[in-house]
Amino acid sequence: MKKVTIMYMRGLDFVHLLISIDGKKFNEDKTDFISSEPIPDWFSPTEDDFFEWEGLVTEIEKYTNMQVADLQFEFIGHEEDEKIFWEKSKDYGIYKKEKNKFEISEEKKSKNVNARYQKELEQACINLEKKNFNAAFTGFKNAAEKLPMAKFKMGEMFFFGKGREKSYVQAFELFQECERETKEFPELNSALAQCHYYGFGTEKNEKKAYKYALRGFGGQKPYGDIAHYIAGCYLLSGNEINKNLDEAINHLKICVDARKCGFKELGMAYERKGECEEAFNTYNIGVKSDKNCYYYLAKCYEEGKGTKQDSYKAYENMKKVPDSDYQGKLALAQYYLIGYGTEQNMDEVAKICRFLTENNSGQPELLYKIAVIYIHIKEYVEAIKLLEEAIKLGLKNGKKELGYCYIKIKMYEKAEENLKQAADNSPEDGEIYDYLGKCFFNDKIKDNSKAIEYFEKGVSLGNADAAFSLYKYYSSINDKKNKTKYFEIAKKNGHSMAKMIEGVNQFEKGNIERAIKLLKEAAQKGNIKAQYYLGKCYLSENYIQKDVYEGIRWLTKAAEREYGRACFELACFYGKEQYEDKEKSYEFALKGAEIGNINCQYKLAKYYLYLEEYRDEENGLKILRKLSKEFLSAKCLLLDYYFEKYSCWIYDIRKNNEGKKLTEKDIRHIKEMMNLCFELKNNPDGLTKNQRNRIKCISRKIASSSLIFLVNK
Repeated sequence: MKKVTIMYMRGLDFVHLLISIDGKKFNEDKTDFISSEPIPDWFSPTEDDFFEWEGLVTEIEKYTNMQVADLQFEFIGHEEDEKIFWEKSKDYGIYKKEKNKFEISEEKKSKNVNARYQKELEQACINLEKKNFNAAFTGFKNAAEKLPMAKFKMGEMFFFGKGREKSYVQAFELFQECERETKEFPELNSALAQCHYYGFGTEKNEKKAYKYALRGFGGQKPYGDIAHYIAGCYLLSGNEINKNLDEAINHLKICVDARKCGFKELGMAYERKGECEEAFNTYNIGVKSDKNCYYYLAKCYEEGKGTKQDSYKAYENMKKVPDSDYQGKLALAQYYLIGYGTEQNMDEVAKICRFLTENNSGQPELLYKIAVIYIHIKEYVEAIKLLEEAIKLGLKNGKKELGYCYIKIKMYEKAEENLKQAADNSPEDGEIYDYLGKCFFNDKIKDNSKAIEYFEKGVSLGNADAAFSLYKYYSSINDKKNKTKYFEIAKKNGHSMAKMIEGVNQFEKGNIERAIKLLKEAAQKGNIKAQYYLGKCYLSENYIQKDVYEGIRWLTKAAEREYGRACFELACFYGKEQYEDKEKSYEFALKGAEIGNINCQYKLAKYYLYLEEYRDEENGLKILRKLSKEFLSAKCLLLDYYFEKYSCWIYDIRKNNEGKKLTEKDIRHIKEMMNLCFELKNNPDGLTKNQRNRIKCISRKIASSSLIFLVNK
């Protein structure tokens, strides 16, 4: 005869049902499902469309392939629950086994003892709920003598720091003690899964965590959902078992639906499966409850995964990553570095780098990544500090970057020392040999033969930088053959500067499409000259697919970084009739003039002299006088302005001068005009035909007028 044992445990915040047949556990999923139902309902079929339960008797008969009359039933649990069970079981021919007096006496004694401990457990749960932590802990400790659940509750108090100083070690020890006495309730398995997954109180072991998680799905909230989360994360990582993305997604969806967390991991699972739209939607919903999703949402916009590529939205989302997300903060620094979705902002880059440096917990890889950003913003001393610290902490690479930084601060011996160590570790890295070459080809150390030896080694390893270094060297000694040879190698190997130079050549030849392809990489890397020419390409009338938006975007990037030629192009663009925006045109002319661009200064002078809203004769003339020393057009414009201003004195002195007198300032201007006219007439070299004719005309009119007489008078 087989023995059916039904163990039913109830506490303030947990319910657990275990059915075993001759010591072998009956279907756990089914018992977990009905454990929350009233005892009488166990005997009836369920009406749930997704879960089949034909009633306790039928299920056990199917499982054992025996009639209930041939089975012996035992119920372990609260006295009231036992009474309800036996009352209902009579309807199905299941009766409580009669015991002899000795058994009854022992059972009664045992029941009284268990009832006392059960009552103590229940009271401790009530005290815990009321935050009477000391009383709760004492109650659990007393009940733990007989009830494993009490040990679990003690472990919880240490785990969450409720009334006790938080201690994962003590929590884990209590969970283990509980497990040795009973392995059967899912909350315990879920708690052990967390300990092993995160390394709480024990060594981190994801494989063990997964095994415990599989037994924790039926636990009360939040334990069951946490078990699904851990199982999903483990399957997503694919450690030690084949990756099963569908199963991982199913577990993570349960967690997301129940706890509103796990969105990040669920989105990553969808991405790996290639369902990018699902991933994007998951991150988009997830940001409301999990700020870590902002990084992944930003990357979706950056890479066009599951949505349209949008640099501005990528930047806006990356700005919202929490301070604890170092990966996101690094990405934001890179956005500011290259001006992705926002303006370039080196102050923000430095600010983020300082924050990450101050708040990292000795993570060598993070220090290395911060150092690389410092290198990009030319903070070489800061980069050196971080790289040296990271290497001390065990970073395996970093010597190459350290050597490069020492080159930049002209400590060539230190650079050579680090670069040689880097070469020993990575002998096939051609970039190292380019840097070694630079150690011997600079304003402090000149050893051309050694430099060339290193550069050529780099070239043999396919390094474009080494080829470009040789191109620059042979350019400096005017060796056209080798200069051309290494330029072509650098270009072929994808060197962005070589491609940029070729791109400028193609632009000047009118091959716009070819120029765009060559310039784009350098422009995206932040090369100002490439950005300027790329902007001109997109605005060129020779480009069939002329793109005003892209043209202005790239010119603006260059102008914002104080590239005067870009400022002049934009000032001219906004001065054209079809795009006229006088305010923007003036702003770019002013910006370019302040930078020192002669063309912008010339244009600004015209605005000061001829546009009423920007009228400032004194500054306009001041600029032209300064430019006229080297700029013929400035002399011609200055002469024209004076001639137009004082022409009334030339044609009819009495009529136009009635009641007026020439001021000292006017006389100075007229004298200046005469000198300019004389100078340009006698030194016409460099003037256009139209300019020469104009000067002759002005000269004749001045000679035939009374201006000379008026000035002398």
